[in-house]
Amino acid sequence: GRVCLELGCGCGMLGTCLVQCGASCVVLSDGDMQAVHNCHDNMRLNGVQAACVESVEQVVCGGSGSSSSSSSSQIPQVYCCQLTWEDRTAWQALRPHVILGSDLLYYPESIPALISVLQQLISTNPE
Repeated sequence: GRVCLELGCGCGMLGTCLVQCGASCVVLSDGDMQAVHNCHDNMRLNGVQAACVESVEQVVCGGSGSSSSSSSSQIPQVYCCQLTWEDRTAWQALRPHVILGSDLLYYPESIPALISVLQQLISTNPE
């Protein structure tokens, strides 16, 4: 029943796996809006009900494990949204338990922004 954030969701394969593994809330983010739409479509094709939202402010990960006795019967909350690493205000609303990402660093100049986002996310939820 964890809140999971994927940075650079691409096609959404990891998101589908997170849902199957029992995550209570999955936020799939990418800086490219076309990738976000593709991810959303792939969620649907894999039988995962997901919301494609305009901003992270629309993401509501309720419960935070408070109703763990019924978490296995709950439908996980899954969101696909565009987030850029440079938009520091958007990241403040997220408090994920797990942060995942793969194949993120195409451009060396993006490394400082990624490090900044990770530091911010870890400091807001040190759990």
